[in-house]
Amino acid sequence: PTSVLPAEACLLLWRFRYKLRSSRVAGALPKFLQAVNWADVLEAEHARDLATTWPTPVPELLGLLGSKYAAAPAWVRLLAVDALRAESNAVGFDLRDYLLPLVQATQ
Repeated sequence: PTSVLPAEACLLLWRFRYKLRSSRVAGALPKFLQAVNWADVLEAEHARDLATTWPTPVPELLGLLGSKYAAAPAWVRLLAVDALRAESNAVGFDLRDYLLPLVQATQ
């Protein structure tokens, strides 16, 4: 949202969005969100629908809370918060392990 990807990269990310989601490529969701044309309402809605089903590890969720996504729609941060909340209910997850990165991401 705040950093500009080359047009070719945006096209590739958009073209292979389903493959990236299903193959769990590390760092794919943040890059995909950077490739979204937020001015296109249909594209933004599709991105939201897709992002809510995207399996995302905790460090990437924390990254979505950072200043890099401050200009993104509010649902991006809410997605990260909801996913972190769900992870906190999982066995063996302790948010304290991520407290320092979480604080750094919110600054």
